[in-house]
Amino acid sequence: MKTPNFRQAIKQTSLFILTIMVLNVIWKLIFNFHYIVELKNELLDNDHKGLIILVFLCTALFIWIMATLIFGSLYYFFKKFTYKNNSADE
Repeated sequence: MKTPNFRQAIKQTSLFILTIMVLNVIWKLIFNFHYIVELKNELLDNDHKGLIILVFLCTALFIWIMATLIFGSLYYFFKKFTYKNNSADE
C-alpha cells in the first residue's frame, strides 16, 4: 500500500466532485427540463446576461474548489489513518 499523498487525494476528490456536479446537471436536463427552460428564459429576458453568467460560473467554481478542499482533506486524513493502522498491524 502506497503512502497517502495530499496532492493525489485532492486530485482524485476534485475529479469525483466534478463528476457529481456534471451528473447533477445531466440529471436536471433529462428529468427537470422545464426548470432549465425557465432558467434560460429568465436569462434571455434579463439585460445583464454577462454578469449573470459570470456570477454563475464563479459560484460553480467556488463550490467546486471548496468541496474539493473539504472532502479532499477528509479523504487524505482517512487514507493516512487507515495506512497507519495497516502498517501497525503488519
